[in-house]
Amino acid sequence: MLSVPSGPGSVNAMGFKLRFFGVARQASLPSLPMPLLQIQSSALSSNANENTPLLLKTLSGELARELGKPETYVMVSLTTATSMVFGGSPEPCCFAALKNIGTFAPAQTERLSALLCARLTEALGVPPHRIYIEFIEARDHLWGHDGATFA
Repeated sequence: MLSVPSGPGSVNAMGFKLRFFGVARQASLPSLPMPLLQIQSSALSSNANENTPLLLKTLSGELARELGKPETYVMVSLTTATSMVFGGSPEPCCFAALKNIGTFAPAQTERLSALLCARLTEALGVPPHRIYIEFIEARDHLWGHDGATFA
């Protein structure tokens, strides 16, 4: 929790729960999973750079819908032209990590894996069999935003 002076305007307008000199103020962060999708790919094609803004926006909206969360909390990043080897081959490949506060159901990760592989193949030209995706369930007290945590 944060230690900041209390007084008028000390509680964030979004209603976050902040700690002022050891006293908890009521106004919690929403207890929602806050998704972060980080993508690394060895794809070098000009197609990857050309499609990046549309890919990021598309993935942001689709993740919000799939996870049932507001898109205002979804973050997506893409790093291309990364040196990578998959299965001993330098052919284009991709690694994606989707971090989320909360749990992933097996059916949900199956849907997300299919969706992400399809979008990454389409935008980056990386075949689905050369894409790994890690689904990470984060704990709320280990995720910070706007000067507080989601605990």
